[in-house]
Amino acid sequence: MTIVIDRAGKGSALTHGEVDANFDSVCGINEAQSGTTYTVVAADQNRTIELTNAAAKTVTLTDIATILGDIDTSDFKVVIINRGAELATVTCGGSDTFTDGSTTSIYLGEYDSVILHTGSDGATWNELVGKKYVHRGRVNAGASLTLTYSEHNQKTIRLDSASGSVVTLPDSNSGGGIYHFVVSTTVTSFNHIIQVANGTDVMVGIISGLSDDSDNMKGWGTAAGSDTITMNGSTKGGIKGDWITVKDMGSNNWYVSGCIRQSGTEVTPFSAAVT
Repeated sequence: MTIVIDRAGKGSALTHGEVDANFDSVCGINEAQSGTTYTVVAADQNRTIELTNAAAKTVTLTDIATILGDIDTSDFKVVIINRGAELATVTCGGSDTFTDGSTTSIYLGEYDSVILHTGSDGATWNELVGKKYVHRGRVNAGASLTLTYSEHNQKTIRLDSASGSVVTLPDSNSGGGIYHFVVSTTVTSFNHIIQVANGTDVMVGIISGLSDDSDNMKGWGTAAGSDTITMNGSTKGGIKGDWITVKDMGSNNWYVSGCIRQSGTEVTPFSAAVT
């Protein structure tokens, strides 16, 4: 009889037949999944789940109590890798949460990965997220551009049209996307606009304004319901060299920071304009 020790921590020897029957679990074999949904179960112990579908995907974690009841160890571990272009959403089952005790979903961009293992309390998933690839570079907005996490995360978006560039953000979904905007061409007609994608997302933050009057610096904070940044080339900014960064904070919130130059009777660039 061949004796193999289960590296998952079973604590007892496996027969040759048991090894054959549970080879993936013992050896941590990669499991390619081409669908858009997947449920992690006890049989996935020590496996690496590779999500290969290019579309958005949803992974549901079976509740920890059920998983631990189906295995011979007090700890369960699984690795999830997103190899598709769109986000993969990983959601806890039952009343389980991730490490911070309140989050129930995490998001993986293209080539992101997460190692998940059960916490000692039997109701918490500990996670280690690996960012294997971060999108960088720049892209011209032109007259209009709709951003996606998979294509534009961490990129610099150049507001490059003198007649105005209108950029629409992705839905806020805790993907953690960060988008950098630089005015590369001063707007001379219409406006440079950065706006949310729907009527529920809002912006939260402050943009500093360098004024041409005696009060050199002004600060413009968001109000309840702010969802749009408008720069008109003068009183609201939009001059070459101005910059704005927005970050997806989840729960329908976009964090905003930046610095603009303003002339004339300065006014806030923020408004509530998306319905």
